[in-house]
Amino acid sequence: MHRYYDPGTGQFISVDTLVGMTRQPYAYVGGDPVNGADPMGLFCWSLHCLTNDALHIVHTASSVVSAAAGACALIAGVSVIGNAGVSEVCGAASLTAAGVQAVSGAALYATGQESGTNAIFDAATFGAGAAGKALIAGGQAALEGASAYRAAAANTFWPISSALNGLGLFSEWTAGALRVASYLVNVPNVIWDFISAVMEIYDYAHQSGGPCAA
Repeated sequence: MHRYYDPGTGQFISVDTLVGMTRQPYAYVGGDPVNGADPMGLFCWSLHCLTNDALHIVHTASSVVSAAAGACALIAGVSVIGNAGVSEVCGAASLTAAGVQAVSGAALYATGQESGTNAIFDAATFGAGAAGKALIAGGQAALEGASAYRAAAANTFWPISSALNGLGLFSEWTAGALRVASYLVNVPNVIWDFISAVMEIYDYAHQSGGPCAA
């Protein structure tokens, strides 16, 4: 489908025949035909358009980073490299990226460029990531506590040693339960991160070549 374009005014001289489906008659100027212009028919030149474009790029990139770092944290957590602190680093990176995704998603929602449902999912992804990280930290603390109880039991006498060993066993069970809980939270969250990242890339690529393109 082709439309005639007037480079002098930076506007199309015919109405987009697909506007009934896309509901974006002014996508070529970032939805702001008053302040935006597209003199070459390729890109909108205005602070409004450039800001919107930057928001979309940040939102999409943070979604991809959150998914990749989340997967890294899970893989490292169940393998030998997790002992080197890789899981913690990847988890922190994933949580930070999810926070950026949530903030940029809220900004896009506030400017009418993202649905409320997507903004809620962005916030939920960040919340689930924070919960998963807290569960992992709790499990690690429980394991450290178990080791401390075992060490103390070895240096004392019965019945205190038995009590300390019991506390150590309970801490180990707690650590295991928290680890399982973290996987129940993190695995679905990482899967959703990847789905969300693919959707973000698809949406960005199909906005007529970008948020401000014709």
